[in-house]
Amino acid sequence: SVLILPEARFERFTVKAGLNSVFQTDEAAEWLPVLGVDWFAGDNSSVHLSYTETEQQPDYQTLYYSDPYRVGNAFLNQQRSKNAELGFRQFLSARLDWSVAGFYRRLENASDWTQTAAGGVWAATDLGDLNMGGVDAAITYRPSEDLVVKAFYQWMKKDSVDVYAGLYELDYPEHMLNFSVWWKFVNELAAEFAQTTRWQAANNARTSDEFGADATVGLHYFPRYAKNVRLSFLVENIWGSDLQVIPGLEPRPTSFFAAINVNW
Repeated sequence: SVLILPEARFERFTVKAGLNSVFQTDEAAEWLPVLGVDWFAGDNSSVHLSYTETEQQPDYQTLYYSDPYRVGNAFLNQQRSKNAELGFRQFLSARLDWSVAGFYRRLENASDWTQTAAGGVWAATDLGDLNMGGVDAAITYRPSEDLVVKAFYQWMKKDSVDVYAGLYELDYPEHMLNFSVWWKFVNELAAEFAQTTRWQAANNARTSDEFGADATVGLHYFPRYAKNVRLSFLVENIWGSDLQVIPGLEPRPTSFFAAINVNW
């Protein structure tokens, strides 16, 4: 792909407008619009408006995969997404900022794996045009350089489609609340806690409740003799949530992990 995005700056405005090209095998090139406007409403606040379009070909599995449980569809059309967002951000102090935004997305030729009856075969299906919209809000508080507290909430709603169940595009969190804390309490050690609470859209294929809370706690070690190395010890799903984020797929039970990250 090639992005052409000239930018014009004024005293309190920044305007971006251009085209994003998409080149795909066996498909004609697409030139898609990109637009963004930032308005610096005050010394500590800004408003942003954006509009973009994207084009995506269904993946190989969706087009051609076939087994006793799933049947692909080679006749699915390319999906085009039209996205608009209007948001506001404000820095209340050097340590505290918040933002809120409303978004709208129209997905043309949306595709998903769907069932027409309980226990039926999952078939790759063209859902037609799918509209969705919502609101998200975030707040970040930094009491010190070593402590960061964040909270994020999103509400989203999509068009209803007359199918028994959908696997991905038709299964989404209507309400999602995320809370996280990062605390580097000494030079070499940091503690982390993150929890995501979600209320999924109703789905006949899900055998668990639509509500669930998944949390992770971790300890990270930064060796003083190796600045590019991080050792991590994590516990996931500490509350033992049984929410099936993917309908029909049982979640991982409370699990322990150890990892090493090396930056070059």
